[in-house]
Amino acid sequence: MAPDDRSHTHDDYQGLPNVDGFEECPDAPQRVLSQLGRYQVVPEDEDLNTQAQEVEGERRRLAKENEALRAQIQKMKKAAENPIKSERDEKLINKLRLKVCDYGFDLEKTEAELAKARAKLAKNAEGRASFVRQLKEKYDKGMVGLKKKVNVLENEMTKQERDFKAEREHCYSLMSRLEKDMQQLQEQNHTTKEVF
Repeated sequence: MAPDDRSHTHDDYQGLPNVDGFEECPDAPQRVLSQLGRYQVVPEDEDLNTQAQEVEGERRRLAKENEALRAQIQKMKKAAENPIKSERDEKLINKLRLKVCDYGFDLEKTEAELAKARAKLAKNAEGRASFVRQLKEKYDKGMVGLKKKVNVLENEMTKQERDFKAEREHCYSLMSRLEKDMQQLQEQNHTTKEVF
């Protein structure tokens, strides 16, 4: 007989979540344990909002299915209170109990994943804000330094321009004096030639 087809007694479901008087399962079925062992990869920053919305939608869907199963179990329980219970009804009740247990685990897992995704999104948002503040501070400091350098360079350029003008005027003055001196020398030379 396959493991899913085995019939379960009321003792098998002691410990179920309080669904129509049942307590939580003490030993979860093997397939539930394998579902809990799956590794879920949380996407990077860009997909966290989408992931959070998908997980929230999955959580709502599971909650609705869980409620529907609970209602069905309640209905079956009322029908089961009749002294005549068929073996088919017992199997259906047992399957529904297993599904409720499975959906309960899936719901808890989905809520945990949603909380992790929200926490990571909040942490990444804080990290980005801090990074932007640091960049702005660095930019502001760089701009202050650049403005100081530009002011120094402008002052140096103004000084060099003044110095250049002064040197040019001095150079023109020297050239003018040199021309006068050369003209006097030529005149003296000419006068000396005439004398000889």
